[in-house]
Amino acid sequence: MKKQVLMTMEQSRKSLEREKIALQQAQDALAVKEAAITEAAEASSRENYMLQLMNDSSLDMTGSFLDTAAEDQRVEARSNVLLRLAEEHGSNFWVTPERTRQIVRFQDRAGQVRDFLDFCTRTLSLVYSTIFPRNKMPETLPDLMDKFRDAPRIHGFVRAQLSAGARFAMMMIQICYPKLDMSRIVAKCLAKMAKRKRNIGKIDDIVTPVAEEMMDELLRMDAEFFVKGS
Repeated sequence: MKKQVLMTMEQSRKSLEREKIALQQAQDALAVKEAAITEAAEASSRENYMLQLMNDSSLDMTGSFLDTAAEDQRVEARSNVLLRLAEEHGSNFWVTPERTRQIVRFQDRAGQVRDFLDFCTRTLSLVYSTIFPRNKMPETLPDLMDKFRDAPRIHGFVRAQLSAGARFAMMMIQICYPKLDMSRIVAKCLAKMAKRKRNIGKIDDIVTPVAEEMMDELLRMDAEFFVKGS
C-alpha cells in the first residue's frame, strides 16, 4: 500500500513538472509572439516615418527644372513593373500600389536633382574657366558657388579685363603715333562730343573691325603667356 502511494505521488510530481514545463513553454511562446508583434509594429512605424520623409523630400525637390508629365509616365511605368514582379514572386515590399509610387517618385526626383546639379556644375565650371583661365578649377559645386558669391572679386576681375584691353589699345596707338599726347585723349574726346553730337553708330562701325583685330592679338599674346607660364 505504501509503495502504491509513493508511486502515485511520483506520478503526480512528474505530471506537475510536465505541466510547469508546458506552461513555461506557452509563456515563452506568448512572449515571442508579443515581441514579434511589437517589433512588427515598430518596423511599420519606422517604415511609415521613412515614407513620410520621402514624400516631404519629394515635395522639397519640386522645381521648375522638373518635367512633371514625363515624371508621371516614368513613375507609372516603373511602379507597374515592380508591382507585377512582386505579385509574381510573392514579395510584400512592393505589394501596395500607393507605397510603391511614393518610393519610385522619390527615386526619380532624386535622379533628376542629381542631373540638374551636374548640369549646374558643368555650366559654372565653364563660366569659371572662361573668366579665370589660369586659376585652379574648384572641385565641387559648393566650392564653385562660393567663388561666384564673391561679387567684388568678379567685379574687380571684369574691371581688370576692361583695363587690360584699353591699355593694349592705347599701347598700339602710341606705337603708331608716338607724338600723340595720350593724356589729353579723354578730355579732348569729351570736349568734342559736348560741342557737336556724334554719330556713335557710324563710329562704332569703323572701330569695331580694328577692335576685333586688337582683341585677337591680345588673346594670342595672352595664350602664349599662359603656355610659357612666364
